[in-house]
Amino acid sequence: MPIESHTSSDKSSGRIGDIDIIDEKKRAFEAVEVKHGIQINLGLVKDAYAKFQTTPVSRYYILSTASPDREELIKIESEIQRIKNVHGCQLIVNGIMPTLKYYLRLLNDTFEFIDNYVNLLEEDKALKFEHKEMWNKLISDMK
Repeated sequence: MPIESHTSSDKSSGRIGDIDIIDEKKRAFEAVEVKHGIQINLGLVKDAYAKFQTTPVSRYYILSTASPDREELIKIESEIQRIKNVHGCQLIVNGIMPTLKYYLRLLNDTFEFIDNYVNLLEEDKALKFEHKEMWNKLISDMK
């Protein structure tokens, strides 16, 4: 689905994540929730499940710029397995940068992707200067 402004919560927008990927029947089958500077914890995982538990989504990512606490990871992994057993959804908790690096390597032309993304950043009226500044920092750190 088109990426919408993040001025409203997922609940009020009807989305299950920050990014929803839909099939030909307009059903979400994959979603991504992105957190900046927020450690992923058991509460976030349970909140995510509450958003998608009534949908047939097969994969749900929770990505953050902050690393989760090691002790919390054990609880998170247990909840991920429970969700898989009850719902069937593959819930993936990971860092944003490792995920981007992994998936960008699968593209034939990463420059085309980056160019398109930069164009979207330039056109997005909801983004503030600091968001664009952070994008520039993230890209320069990837080199």
